[in-house]
Amino acid sequence: MENSLTGPFAQILKANRARFNAKFAEARRYRPKLSAEASGEHLRSVVAPIVEAVARENPAATAETAEMLYDLSLDLIGQELIGPPSRYPALNAGWSSVLPSLPHHLAAAPRAVVCAVTNALYNLALSPTARPNEWMQLMRETAPFCPDVDTLLKVGQVAAWQCGMAHYRQGALEICRTLDEKIVCAVLSAPATSPIKTVEPSGDHFLITDVANKISRAFPELANAASAAATPTTLAVTTALSHSVYHIAFAE
Repeated sequence: MENSLTGPFAQILKANRARFNAKFAEARRYRPKLSAEASGEHLRSVVAPIVEAVARENPAATAETAEMLYDLSLDLIGQELIGPPSRYPALNAGWSSVLPSLPHHLAAAPRAVVCAVTNALYNLALSPTARPNEWMQLMRETAPFCPDVDTLLKVGQVAAWQCGMAHYRQGALEICRTLDEKIVCAVLSAPATSPIKTVEPSGDHFLITDVANKISRAFPELANAASAAATPTTLAVTTALSHSVYHIAFAE
């Protein structure tokens, strides 16, 4: 297999040929559907680029990441979750497009990151209302703002809510309160700056104030507002009592 590979992953496979071959034989005992052809294709086209990205970011983490990816790949391919026989295209797409974009986080905690991304994509793939491709794009765009793995995993939960997993809403809102404003704006696809500076309850009403122009108005129907985000012309508001998103347009 390693003869068709180049780069750091090929070097690791070659240096540990006997051990990796033993791992494959052992995995095949428990996963009869595991094939050498499917494994080889996945390792060449998907795992090798991930290992190469980690090697560029942190050479010291390359071997650990490569071995973890090899072990997990055999298990998931044997279950037909990833690789050529996968029943879930989103998982293959995520391994190919999201994981190579996370070298910093993979180098710090390879198993935690790979398992979290895989689990997220699996759950998104099972939900008929979810949008896995949109989640992948959000993760690629937001990852550079995440200084550590813990932040990245939190962002993944918020992104899942944004991409159709409505039952994650409460937890996602709580997470947003703990994240840096730039990260929240990135994962919610909201502008980092906005003319809406004050959003607060006022008795039984919801008060919106534009600090720059000193414009305010009360909206009784939004008394239970749970979150808000704004552009220069529109305010989007969610409430605790509905899955709807209310849009309030500013007009001269």
